[in-house]
Formats: sequence, structure tokens, C-alpha cells
Amino acid sequence: MVSFSSTEGQPWHDKTTVIPAGSHKHITEESYAAYYLADRKSEADFREDIERKIAVQVEPISDKILTRLRAGIMASKDTPPRIKDFYEDCLFRRLKKAG
Repeated sequence: MVSFSSTEGQPWHDKTTVIPAGSHKHITEESYAAYYLADRKSEADFREDIERKIAVQVEPISDKILTRLRAGIMASKDTPPRIKDFYEDCLFRRLKKAG
């Protein structure tokens, strides 16, 4: 899971993956992927967060944005090492399964 935050007034933000305003219905201001907040969550965890109103389920992002976010996981200096390791494991399993 990756959170988004507005770039407004945050000159220090992670510039790895900046998403322009209007790229998604819920991205109304230029925003960035806050990789430093990235975390692993199960589907059950997400459902619980939605029920507790900690999170809101919205429309999926476009494949174009998803591709940029995935590339940013490894490119950002702010992504926690455990998240990079988990992402590499997922890619390896996907490649192993396909090959």
C-alpha cells in the first residue's frame, strides 16, 4: 500500500513519482507517492480499515499510474528496505511462475 500526499507547500517531498492533478477522480492536486509510508497489508486488513473508516475504497488507478508507482518502489530512496525486499520477492515469484 502506498499513500499519496499533496505536493503543495512541501518542497522536501519525494519527487520519484509525482502524479498530476486530475489523473484520477480523487487526485485533485498535484500529489506524490509517499513511499516512506509504504506498508504490506492483507485484503482482510484493508476490509477492516474500510469498516473502521480509516480508509476509503475508491476507483482503481490507471495502468499507466500503476506502472509508475511500481517503478518508484525500487527507485525511491524513501522506500523502506523491507518493502523493497517484499516487492522483489513478488517479482521473482511472478517470473518463476511464468517461466
